[in-house]
This record gives sequence, structure tokens and C-alpha cells, in this order.
Amino acid sequence: MKLSSYATIQQSIRRSLSIIVLASVATLSFLAATSSAQAAEYRYVSDVMLINMRSGPTNAYRIIKRIKSGTELTVLKHSDDNTFTQVRLNDGTTGWAPSQYLMKEKGTRERLKEAQKQIAMLSQDAGPMLKKMKATETKNQELQAKNLQLTSENKQISAEIKAIKIASANAIGLSNSNKTLGESNQMLKNEIDVLTADNERLKDKSDLEWFINGAGTVGFGVLLALIIPRLIPKKRRSDWN
Repeated sequence: MKLSSYATIQQSIRRSLSIIVLASVATLSFLAATSSAQAAEYRYVSDVMLINMRSGPTNAYRIIKRIKSGTELTVLKHSDDNTFTQVRLNDGTTGWAPSQYLMKEKGTRERLKEAQKQIAMLSQDAGPMLKKMKATETKNQELQAKNLQLTSENKQISAEIKAIKIASANAIGLSNSNKTLGESNQMLKNEIDVLTADNERLKDKSDLEWFINGAGTVGFGVLLALIIPRLIPKKRRSDWN
């Protein structure tokens, strides 16, 4: 957005400078056209520094005023021999001036002065625009530097986020592994409990069998002790006695 605004400002400044140049050309053209259009009514003192305005159409008449180069004169009429022209100054002074020193257009020196003055005015008008353009360029450079910095920071943040995602995925994997191991451990505990219970039952059964076997053996011995004497004849028992 800011870069687009900078481009818009540059285009505006270029258009303004173009308008100024065109206005200058138009002004100079207008001055030239005005001079040509009014050739029948106005004359300008040539580049001879000063000419004498006299009270009559010959050099014999007294000098009324001295007129400097570039002065605009309104033509009133010409002498019979066309050597003098009756003219009027802007202040209303009327007199006769030598026709040879009067021109339809301003002299080169005066036109140069006007052109220089016009250029100075245009330069003065363009100064603030150029200054603004320079300030805008400086601002654009600052924005570009800031953009590079933000781009670098964005890359760094993206890398950190990627690392966090990888770590999170690993953590989830470890959690699932721990959960699986926990379930396996519980199953082993259950199996151990079952085996322990079976072992206890087998032990109790073994003890019972041992007891039964021992009791049977004792009973059998007692039974023999009771039966055997009855099986032996009394005579033999007497012999023995």
C-alpha cells in the first residue's frame, strides 16, 4: 500500500512538472503571438540602451524624455517620411521617436530577461515539489529497509513455528507411546496377578496332597499294626513268647 502511494506521488509530481513546462511554453508562445497580433499598435525600443523622445518628428525638436530598451510604446502615427513615429508611453507621455530604433517585438535582451525570470519562477514553484519528491524517496528507502527487516523476522518466526510443530508432533508420539507402554504394563501386571493366584492355588493344592498322602501313610501303618497281629497264629505267638 505504501509503495503504491509513493508511485502515485511520483506520477503526480511528474504531471505537475509537465504542466509547468507546458505552461512556460504556452506563456512564451502567447507573448510572441501577442506581440505579432499587436504589431500595428505597439513598438518596443531596440537594444540600444536609450533613445530620445522629441516633441516633433525631426532631431531639431527638443528632447522630452529618454526611453530605455524594451520599453513598450503605443503607436499613434508615422511622419510623412516614416523616419519618426509618434508614440505614447504607459504613463501618458506623448512624443516622437526614431522609427529605426522601434521594433515590432521586444529585443533579444529583454526577451532573455523575461525568459530567465520565467525560469526562475518555475524553478521556485518546482522547488517544493522536488523537495517533497526527495523526502518521499527517503521514506520509500526507509520502508524498503523495514520491509526487508520484517521479511527476515517473518522467516525466523516461520522457522520457529515449524520447529514447535515438529516438537509437538514428537511430544504427541511420545505420549501415545507412553500410553501404549502403560497399557502393556497394566496387562503384564494383570498376567502377573493371575499367575500369582494360580501359584497360590497350586501351592495350596500341593500342601493338601502332601497332607493327604502323609495321613494316608500313617493310617495305613496303623491299620497294618492292627491287622498283622491278628493274622499270626497264637501258637507262634507263644513260641515267640
